Amino acid sequence: MRNAAIFTLLLSLLGSVTCFTVSSHSSFVFNLKNKPSSCTSLSMAPKFDKLQQKWVASSPDEELVAGYGPAGSLLRQGPAPFIQRIVNADEYDQAVLKFMAGEGCSRDEAQASMDAYLRNPSDWAYNRMEEEKFGKKFDYLTLKTDQIALTLVWSLIVVSGAGRAVFSFTQHENFWAFLPWYTQ
Repeated sequence: MRNAAIFTLLLSLLGSVTCFTVSSHSSFVFNLKNKPSSCTSLSMAPKFDKLQQKWVASSPDEELVAGYGPAGSLLRQGPAPFIQRIVNADEYDQAVLKFMAGEGCSRDEAQASMDAYLRNPSDWAYNRMEEEKFGKKFDYLTLKTDQIALTLVWSLIVVSGAGRAVFSFTQHENFWAFLPWYTQ
């Protein structure tokens, strides 16, 4: 029973860590035009194929290989969009193409925005309203080295704790039994 409580606590800590890094990965950048800097013309935007009932890239710059990989999603926005990209790859790609067509932005910007949405839809929607209201743009694409280091350290702590919790649960051992000063 005690191990289950500790495991639940660790899972909630994991949720807290992932929520912590959301706001730290996005930065507010002033943009007078309120449009992405690498806009594409509407003729180059992805098109919806009515026969296949899916979005298709109309140029090589819009294809899946043109954007950053799942590791980029993990570094920018954490495990939630990373897992979505792995588990629902086709749905993710369709959402990115649809966003590109609607916003007229590059594949990288669409992926970064989609990752931010998958990370925390409420914050993404709020940031979106702020963009429209004040003419500013949130930059989800830029990787910041200090944030990468912070994310890696937090990830190491969370994964270590989760690993210890699973080990303790499967071995029927107390979670804190590895500490030298722990006595039962």
